[in-house]
Amino acid sequence: MSSNTHPADEVHHRDPESGSESHAPGWRVGALGGIPVFIGGGWLVIGLVMVVLFGPQVALALPGLGVLAYAVAAGYAFLLLLSVLLHEAAHAVVARMCGYRVHRIVADLMGGHTAYDAARATPGRSALVAVAGPVANGVVCLLGWLVLPHVRGDVTGLLLGAVAWTNGFVAIFNLLPGLPLDGGFLLDSLVWRLSGRRHLGLLAAGWSGRLVTVAVVVWFLGLPLTRGQIPSLFTLAWAGLVGAFLWMGASQAITTGRLRGRLAALDVQAVTVPVLTMPVRGPLSSIPPIARADAERGVVVAVLDHDGKPVGILDSDAVAAAVAAGHQDATAESCLRAMPPNWVLEMPAATPDLGAAVDALVERRLPLLLLVEPGGAPWGALDGGTVAALAAGRRPR
Repeated sequence: MSSNTHPADEVHHRDPESGSESHAPGWRVGALGGIPVFIGGGWLVIGLVMVVLFGPQVALALPGLGVLAYAVAAGYAFLLLLSVLLHEAAHAVVARMCGYRVHRIVADLMGGHTAYDAARATPGRSALVAVAGPVANGVVCLLGWLVLPHVRGDVTGLLLGAVAWTNGFVAIFNLLPGLPLDGGFLLDSLVWRLSGRRHLGLLAAGWSGRLVTVAVVVWFLGLPLTRGQIPSLFTLAWAGLVGAFLWMGASQAITTGRLRGRLAALDVQAVTVPVLTMPVRGPLSSIPPIARADAERGVVVAVLDHDGKPVGILDSDAVAAAVAAGHQDATAESCLRAMPPNWVLEMPAATPDLGAAVDALVERRLPLLLLVEPGGAPWGALDGGTVAALAAGRRPR
């Protein structure tokens, strides 16, 4: 299974772009074209489960192996990990080809996910990224079955057959039409393309995802019952884990779809904050005057470097303290609140896509997103508090 959501953080690492400490979703094991690749601690659990479950089956199929059957099972777990990473790598490569900024590839407890910045997503690009993963697994499955008749050796044949079957299952399962599965992104893209409204795509794929969740759980538990068997504790636990993952992903899509629907009904002026600008070496006494209407809404003062690029905002508390101490001639740099490099999003003020702005704010994990005209000046800002209020169904202040 794969998704584009952010996982829970597990260990610390140093962000190579901002230099600030952040959380990483596991152990970094390499990079793909500069994209960091992580393996989460959950994969240790998956590996142990594969050894415990697959080991006795290998011993039964190849009794001559003895205890080495469990080494073969460990080899299968490793090949399964490579299959997951291939799935996510396919997502990452196509996402980058579509012009998205890919943050990381992760193999975790529920399979894996690829985190990328899709602020400028279109239905077609979203569908291409989504289908890339299952296609990669399908190719592995096909190649495995084509090569299998020509393979000599019981162990090699057993592993190759297991990997081919698993990749085929993963490809088909991920194409089920409900978020957070890849098939859900395809359904989202289809409804989005037909309706012209992204939030309707998310709502449709989210509700479909809940139906898929129920169907999967019923299949896990109902299949043994049709054979006259009582589901094992492992089957119950696995069905609960998979069901919870799918249900949470589907619910998140529904919440995001509702949020986008609210954004579509709002005036941009009710959501964004006006922006003023000043040079980094400019004195505090030169802060541009603020109109009363803007002052009531709140204003962000963006600080520009020598090339006219925004590097941060004025810290209002620091400015108030400096002015109170009689340091009106202090430069903006002395009261600068630095922002990460990806805090700026090019978006025309005339036709703003606030849904894309919210996506960028959330995906980049920013407290504030600065909106600028393409190749031009800043015109507004969106803060995390506003997004949180909208998500909770409250009107922004």
